[in-house]
Amino acid sequence: MLKEKTIAPTGTTRQWWYTHGNVRRAWRLLTYDQNSLFVFLINSLIPNTNNALEGVNSNLKQKLGNHRGMKTPRQVAFLSWYMAFTRSKSDTDLRKLWVYWKSRFSR
Repeated sequence: MLKEKTIAPTGTTRQWWYTHGNVRRAWRLLTYDQNSLFVFLINSLIPNTNNALEGVNSNLKQKLGNHRGMKTPRQVAFLSWYMAFTRSKSDTDLRKLWVYWKSRFSR
């Protein structure tokens, strides 16, 4: 099953590909890259799921969807600002960050 190939129809750029590509990727991960799979069992600071990361990513996608008209450089700047200010937990950190950004970019 790992070696099954699909032949491409004529007129395409690729001639063939592996039929079960996801199975091949999973097999390779389990056989060659085992060291990174269960690191969370050794180090308690590493979460065992990526749910928190998925929540951040979906929130960012929603914010960008709300501002669809922005060009790419403006989106990058928006995400930088958003990530910087949402990661600050206290009011004093927010003030320090705002003073830094204001002094740096208001020239």
